[in-house]
Amino acid sequence: MVLITGEWGPDFCDSLGQNSGLDQGRQLSRQRVPHPDGGLWHWTHLNLGMDLCLYGRHYIICDCDAFTKNFLLSEGTELEKPLPIPVDPYNVLRKSRAESPSRWSDLRPHSAPLAPSGLRGLVLKFDAMVEESEGGRPAASPAVVLYRPEDKTVELRRPSHLDHTEIKKFSPVILRAVRVPKYDTRKAGFVDIGEEEQMEVWLTPRDLAPPTSVTIFGRRVMVTGCDDQTRRFLLEYYGVENAPGMKQIETTKADERGSSGRTQSDIVPRPLVRRGILDPRDATVLRFSAQLDTPDNKDRDRNFILIYHVADATVEIKELARPGGLGGRVLSRSNVPKPQPKGDERGAGRYASEDVYTLNDLYIGSILDVWGRRYGITGADRYVLSYVRQHAEEISPKVLSSLATFFGEESQIAAEENQLHVDG
Repeated sequence: MVLITGEWGPDFCDSLGQNSGLDQGRQLSRQRVPHPDGGLWHWTHLNLGMDLCLYGRHYIICDCDAFTKNFLLSEGTELEKPLPIPVDPYNVLRKSRAESPSRWSDLRPHSAPLAPSGLRGLVLKFDAMVEESEGGRPAASPAVVLYRPEDKTVELRRPSHLDHTEIKKFSPVILRAVRVPKYDTRKAGFVDIGEEEQMEVWLTPRDLAPPTSVTIFGRRVMVTGCDDQTRRFLLEYYGVENAPGMKQIETTKADERGSSGRTQSDIVPRPLVRRGILDPRDATVLRFSAQLDTPDNKDRDRNFILIYHVADATVEIKELARPGGLGGRVLSRSNVPKPQPKGDERGAGRYASEDVYTLNDLYIGSILDVWGRRYGITGADRYVLSYVRQHAEEISPKVLSSLATFFGEESQIAAEENQLHVDG
């Protein structure tokens, strides 16, 4: 009988893993195969280097294992020399791709070296006037220059004391945060990435020390002052003394529009937030299972997943798919206010409280009133129990007790409490 199966080679498995995406497996089940010269194939017909034709498909026998080799030699069969297995170009290509060096993405612009710790997150703010032309006549409009020494980027913004109609007419952002070449003799216009990468000398805080005038992408910018933090920075790093401060401008702009009405410094400089970098606390997510607390029997088989985000005490609810129901998101991530015990039972005023649900309210068996729907917590992930144990001083003991009961670890919790009592 003959049995033929397809397998991966050891080198191919080690370098590329067990899932290559190719169809592998048995090609011929165990059976008797007729010989072309008559009769059936027998083990005496097999030898190394021969061409084996089975049902029109040709196989070349290259080598055999030790047991087969010893068996054939003991029966008097003279084995030919083993043949090397031909190299598969496809496997070679996959192996070369798997061995290619890994590349790490760099979120800092132009792969700049890591800035010193004293410059990380620092934003310098300058008072400036941007030269413009209206109807062929030169003019100037106020602006605020934000400089980040960490990545040497410059940002131009409109000051917030401008009239509301002008805010609508002009964009608050004049220039996004980009590197600005120190020597720029071109006319005003856009700069493509290729030209920007060819620059080697960039604008520094020393070049913006007021009073001075610089050219930013063909547009003249007159720097007239800076805030207190920038003045201290210029004095410490560049020795610039007596730099003029930000000018005070009174305005009648209403407070509800977001301005104090006193100074251009209403623009609060903030470090650029890189997308994809999360707060470590924001990655902590606790999951609970829940069901509707309702007398209607039709909703008894509906199961929900309640997700609690520790970073901002927000809650989201998702329904599991069930026969006859698609499931999906029920509540987007948001703070859920607790219902007021008194007031309008049907109106929105019942959920106007500033007190929101926190982790202390999420214990096994608790009932949550979420915008008129009552959810009963029936279970939780084991990670929730581990997290509550690590932060037992900040969380209510009722939460830890309910989770320990749910996972059947009441004795361990009691032993820990006794140990704390003895140590105390």
